[in-house]
Amino acid sequence: MNNSFSIAKNLLEQNGEIVGATKGDSMRPLFRDGKDRALIVPLVQKIKPNDVLLYKKPNSDDVVLHRVIKMTDNRPVLRGDALYFCEFGIAPQDIVGIMKGFYRGEKYYDCQKSLKYKLYVFYVRVSYPLRRFGHKVKSFFKILKRKF
Repeated sequence: MNNSFSIAKNLLEQNGEIVGATKGDSMRPLFRDGKDRALIVPLVQKIKPNDVLLYKKPNSDDVVLHRVIKMTDNRPVLRGDALYFCEFGIAPQDIVGIMKGFYRGEKYYDCQKSLKYKLYVFYVRVSYPLRRFGHKVKSFFKILKRKF
């Protein structure tokens, strides 16, 4: 049995940080599937919007890396940069850590210091309503096409 949550939590406790390859498309275009690596450190500060958390997926032991959209009742509302739905109710004990930085290829970007990263986050957040609208229009036409 592969328990990604326990493995990640233990590695972080033992080493103080973990660097892991990213997998999947939910955080595109920031991360390319299997090509980029995220640097995760323990969560010591208060969670705020735009932080990227590594956490346990509900009803699973898999871990996911998604962006905090907002806080409600002291719990983060999370969403992948390429997704159109949010995840609610992530418990504090299900959070492994926070992304401090990442490697895109061999180049390192610090989330607190990199102007390129900050501009990317601004773009992703500001463009979301338009991207979501476009996604809904595209889905609507796919449904119409199937019916005719």
